[in-house]
Amino acid sequence: MKKIRTNSKEVKEAIRLHLIEISENDDVKVETVEQAKNYIVNRFYNEMIKYNKHYNTNIQELFIYWLNGLSLNTYYITDDIINYLHEIGLYGKDEKQEQEKAANLYHYLIFKEVKKELFKFLKERRN
Repeated sequence: MKKIRTNSKEVKEAIRLHLIEISENDDVKVETVEQAKNYIVNRFYNEMIKYNKHYNTNIQELFIYWLNGLSLNTYYITDDIINYLHEIGLYGKDEKQEQEKAANLYHYLIFKEVKKELFKFLKERRN
């Protein structure tokens, strides 16, 4: 099988579409990637930053901590995460590495897709 890099067009597009999946819930209908990004950024801001002006960690760590709390419909079982990463063409060097690093990679890829909008949103809120 061809090994795909995390910054490939295929992976980026798969993650962008996954943002729509993880953003949907009973109250909100998300149809586009931009709607999904806006929804995710607003939820993160309202749940983690809005009333906590003195957070003492970097935004990426805080965002991944928030994702681990199942705020969105993300995968949380390691085997599900590994299966998803395999579906989009990402493989670890071996099974042990995948078990240890799959969740970190999965959450990082989600963060990477929304970080531009997130930092822009946070900058606007500070001003």
